[in-house]
Amino acid sequence: MSSNTTSTSNPWGPNEPASVVLSEEAWLQGATISSIAYGALLVLFIQCFSLLLKQTKRSNYRTKVPFLVIVFLIFMFGTFFLGSSMKFNQLAFIEDRNYPGGPNAYEQNMFAIPVDTLGNVVFTLSQWLCDALIIWRYMLIFKGCNTPRWIVMFLPFLLFLGSFVVGILFLLQVSAFSPFRSSGINWTIPYFSISLAINIFVTIAIVARLLLFRRRIASVLGPNHGSQYTSVAAMIIESAALFSVFCILFLVPFGLNSSISQIFLQSMGQVQACATILIILRAASGKAWSAETQTTLMSKHQPPRRTLGSIQMSKIGPFTSSGRSGSATTVGPSSKDVLTGSDFKSASSILAVNGVSIVKDVETYADAHSLDDSASDRV
Repeated sequence: MSSNTTSTSNPWGPNEPASVVLSEEAWLQGATISSIAYGALLVLFIQCFSLLLKQTKRSNYRTKVPFLVIVFLIFMFGTFFLGSSMKFNQLAFIEDRNYPGGPNAYEQNMFAIPVDTLGNVVFTLSQWLCDALIIWRYMLIFKGCNTPRWIVMFLPFLLFLGSFVVGILFLLQVSAFSPFRSSGINWTIPYFSISLAINIFVTIAIVARLLLFRRRIASVLGPNHGSQYTSVAAMIIESAALFSVFCILFLVPFGLNSSISQIFLQSMGQVQACATILIILRAASGKAWSAETQTTLMSKHQPPRRTLGSIQMSKIGPFTSSGRSGSATTVGPSSKDVLTGSDFKSASSILAVNGVSIVKDVETYADAHSLDDSASDRV
């Protein structure tokens, strides 16, 4: 037997070239990983949708309903894609198993049949929606920076426009020809490359921005403060870095014409959907970066010197002090106390250092409210 065929040590093995067997294994392994990712998507959808639904009231339904719709659409796109993929694999490995060349040839040559076209369409729609949302997060995190907004948004907007145009060309191509057998320009690589470029750019920008915040916060209050916004896990979730990794794992083998790419192709849409819903879930839970976070943690109008500002809230915890100069004012429910000192040891304080205002250990009545009243307005 030729060296290109599978070993005869297994009497039940297929009499097929090793490359064909590897490709068929990749299709099945990709379907399995896609199903696992869909299970994670289902759990995240239930958590996120129920939380948003609980927070929705007459006073905020205009801001909550769009996110409910987005989460629902992402989940439905993922569901339709999984159903399409399962049916396509069923056709290749069971119903049309005698197709010339076997299941691998069927998967590669019959990419344009209606059931697979449905999967390609919902996959692309989901990717556009997820890319738009990660760009929205990028815009929100960079809100208030010194750079003009049009400069901040120019490259992401240009990349997203390119993704939309090339995505249409990609859909037109795969609805008529297989991307594995395409002659001429194969729009698969440009389309996924642009989507990858969007996510890599946004990932680097968001991580750099959050690292800057963490350094500024740590220089004043120590490394433990603000960790919910600047931890490694927070930065990975906020920037949807997981999808960028999966996209690279698909593009590199695909560009090398390796069957390994098929493992990641089927699960990429589910992974991106999970990454996007994780962002929305973090925001709905009040753990994600928001406009209120930046207002609280940073003030670019403070002079670059060490000062102690004033704070007025409905309730403020005990305020102890020792020092020589400067002042801090706290306003309680029924009284006002003015404390002096530059080097304060305080349970509740605001420090402004190098243009950064930090709220440290402030206790308010709002802390006792549910996510309906506090975190819900952060999405």
